[in-house]
Amino acid sequence: MAVTEKMAALRWADEKCRKNAIECSAANRRAALGPALFKIRFPLITLKTFAKEIVPFGILTLEGVISVYQYHSHPDHLCGVPELYPMKFPCHGRISDWNIAKGNRGTLAMEIEKLSEFAGFESFITFAELMDPSKGLYDREADKVKLAIDFSVEEVNSEES
Repeated sequence: MAVTEKMAALRWADEKCRKNAIECSAANRRAALGPALFKIRFPLITLKTFAKEIVPFGILTLEGVISVYQYHSHPDHLCGVPELYPMKFPCHGRISDWNIAKGNRGTLAMEIEKLSEFAGFESFITFAELMDPSKGLYDREADKVKLAIDFSVEEVNSEES
């Protein structure tokens, strides 16, 4: 999976800057993301990709960049060398209790609250389609959408993305 897909939060920060008619500068992107910036698992991105695609984006402070480089430079230390540059980003993978085995079936559901403030999944469904009363997805009174998708596992890919 490409960083551009993983870094939806960074694209969201740019969209928020545009909505507020402010420059998409590093400082404004950080402000737009607020505490959510520190939920992004930058250390888990490969060093090459981090250097090529994240650092030039300018979202991290110099201290943040150095802490991620320290993480990659000292693999024997858990989360880098904290006494030099404390790691502020999660450096552990997500824990999943999903049993993803061939033949499994299920439903994945998501609820979006305050849809009127939502920037969207244009590649998945357009805002107009979400709001279309005939689709039955949007609850106007609660200003929320419930999306669900049924799935079945046909193939299991054990490679890390």
